[in-house]
Amino acid sequence: MKKTFLAMILVAASGLAFADDDVKLSAQQQKDWSYLMGYEAATTFYPQLNTFMSLDKQEVFNGLQDALDNKAARVNEQQKSELHNAIVEKVMAYHTQIAQENLTQGEQFLAQNKTQAGIHTTASGLQYRVDKAGSGARVKLGDTVSVFYTGKLLDGTVVNQTHEQPVTVELSRHSLIAGLVEGLQLMQKGGEYTLFVPTNLAYGEMPSAAIQPNSMLIFEIKVADIQAAPSKKKTSPKAKRR
Repeated sequence: MKKTFLAMILVAASGLAFADDDVKLSAQQQKDWSYLMGYEAATTFYPQLNTFMSLDKQEVFNGLQDALDNKAARVNEQQKSELHNAIVEKVMAYHTQIAQENLTQGEQFLAQNKTQAGIHTTASGLQYRVDKAGSGARVKLGDTVSVFYTGKLLDGTVVNQTHEQPVTVELSRHSLIAGLVEGLQLMQKGGEYTLFVPTNLAYGEMPSAAIQPNSMLIFEIKVADIQAAPSKKKTSPKAKRR
């Protein structure tokens, strides 16, 4: 993880709590340091908060100013508690609304998609299209498989992808989302498939920074290599009795 400038400075200064005087900076360094304190505080927290709730920038500035001037916050503890509860209630309602909208959109897409030429549907509801057939043995649980892939939302937004090098994983029931575990077991080395993964085989109602709750996902996958799982040696009855 990339460390911020602020974090690196705080680490460097961690042993200076006993100092009786300020670290001496030039006038320009003092300005730049002060500016970066505010800038990195905003870039650390603002993107996370702004994904679901807009902020009044002037009130943000007012809060910073009061804190820097050692003034009491204009919102008291009771007001903070009431505001917290109100925000949680609104966030949960928004989460429920978005989850239902995404579920409906995904179901409508899959219902239409399964009628398209070349689309196959498994018993679990996973849909796939063979863009290029592979050869040899299919991937199975326990194999180590190397794949190139691009994962997208229904609107085409890329949420994850490999680049020059494939990602390698030992396939188990819990190593990837269920739709990928099932889809990879349909594939052979050199194969290229498009998987249409319903939400119950993806992340369900658990949102992330890039994936909203109940989002269905589309994966374009190429199997670059398969290393078969080591075969288990059978123990002879004689060996067991020893």
